[in-house]
Amino acid sequence: MRPNDFELLLMRHGDADDWSEHGDEARALTARGEAAIRRAAGAFEPLDLGWSEAWSSPAVRAHKTAHAVWETHNTWYERAYGQALGLPKTHDALGVNSPVEELARFLVSRGQRFAGPRPTVAAFGHQPNLESLVSLLMVGSLEARLSIGRGDLVHLFVSAPSPFDLILDPKEVEPLPRAVMLGFYPRTSLELIAASQEP
Repeated sequence: MRPNDFELLLMRHGDADDWSEHGDEARALTARGEAAIRRAAGAFEPLDLGWSEAWSSPAVRAHKTAHAVWETHNTWYERAYGQALGLPKTHDALGVNSPVEELARFLVSRGQRFAGPRPTVAAFGHQPNLESLVSLLMVGSLEARLSIGRGDLVHLFVSAPSPFDLILDPKEVEPLPRAVMLGFYPRTSLELIAASQEP
């Protein structure tokens, strides 16, 4: 990997309550939704996935999803790599109605901070923001949509921008880098992968 290349894990929150008296952001995961996310998180070990840092939407359902993945996966990761996964933090850029380009620039700025063999940023959020983000990073447009279900995981490789691009075609705002998809895992597939590892 070149400096500023990084991997991006995008996961949509799990099944959540339809309503909360405290508003949309307070909607929690259902008990079945949280259990399904914990089962799906068991696939992170055989897929050898971790993160340099993780971010989630401030909405309860996304933040709880991020923590369920962290709680399920951290023990194995720490044993395998000798360091704990960082606790997921919240950021408004991942909010329910956040602008997609703002979200993209936030995650790219975080990913390009890291050096090392496999820098990875994980992000836990919502539709349609995540599918629009994937479209923007992969094809430079918001038009091509990938349907991301609750608890589904998208794994991207985000390449560093070439310095020659900016020399040959200078821009006021640095263009977003392009991404390629390394994997798309529906939640049910993650659960099957995790179950296949059980004795």
